[in-house]
Amino acid sequence: MNLMLTTVKEGLTIGNFTIGPEMFYAWAVMLILVGLGLVGRRYLNRLEPNGKPPKFIIVCEQLLGFFDSTVTTNPYRRVIGPMLATLFTYLLLVNTLSLWGLRPAAYDLSIALSLGLLTFIIMHTLSFRTYGFKGYFGQYMKPFGFMLPLNMISFATESVTISLRLFGNMVAGTVLAEVLRALITPLGYFIPGVALSFYLDIFSGTIQALVFTMLTAILISSRTE
Repeated sequence: MNLMLTTVKEGLTIGNFTIGPEMFYAWAVMLILVGLGLVGRRYLNRLEPNGKPPKFIIVCEQLLGFFDSTVTTNPYRRVIGPMLATLFTYLLLVNTLSLWGLRPAAYDLSIALSLGLLTFIIMHTLSFRTYGFKGYFGQYMKPFGFMLPLNMISFATESVTISLRLFGNMVAGTVLAEVLRALITPLGYFIPGVALSFYLDIFSGTIQALVFTMLTAILISSRTE
């Protein structure tokens, strides 16, 4: 038990390699999502044609339907929709870890940048597939050829920008919640302090997860439509 608590609070050290606590949380959430996916698959395999679907399946369908509706005109919506729903769920879980006394995983800049890199890879891969070699590189020459350097910088930094936005807002939200908790709790207002912290943890984490996911959808759509 002590080893587990140490791992959760301080990360995991294997030889000379140390996995930070935020990275450890991020991988733990990934395993949770894989488990939820297996549970959903099991439910679907046992679902009767005329039977009532379990609440778990209904929630998944509503979540998928919401993000699918944001990319209805995109030719890759059957791929992008589930990806956005998964991304939102992942961010929601890692951003609200403070509810359990842990620091949100998005507090780690490397995790935020890795999500931006994922967006970059998907965005440009689908763009290349949509327009082909000539059409893809032709985007860098619009509206004039001399815009090539500026467009290259713009295209390369789009995903970095949303990653830094996510990181900055999560750090700010976490610090604000900690400051309010430290100020209110010693005054004897334990319940209001916890309630306010609870609100900030949920509100900030959920909003940032939704904003990052929607910005990802916008970036991908801008390169594939």
